[in-house]
Parts: sequence; C-alpha cells; structure tokens
Amino acid sequence: MSPKKRLELTFELTEFSRDLFLHGLKKRFPEKSEAEIQMIFLERIEKCHNANY
Repeated sequence: MSPKKRLELTFELTEFSRDLFLHGLKKRFPEKSEAEIQMIFLERIEKCHNANY
C-alpha cells in the first residue's frame, strides 16, 4: 500500500472513530444539546490525551 493511501485510510479511520464516539454520546445523553455534546466530547478527548507526549 502506498504511503498516500495509508495516510488517506488513517484520516478515514479517525473520522469514523470520531463520528462513532459522537453517536454514542448522543445516544447516552439524548437530552443534551449539540453544544453540550461537543463539550462532553472535548472533555473526554482531553482525558485521553497523553500528558507525557
């Protein structure tokens, strides 16, 4: 697989993972607004960030 194709697949997988995560948050918190879902998303992504990186 060419480096270009691998990079394209990486971006596709990242977008798919993000969309899946947001979908799960919307199912878990149906009463929350889109802005609140985005805030929860960002807070949870921040928790996953490796502080040593």
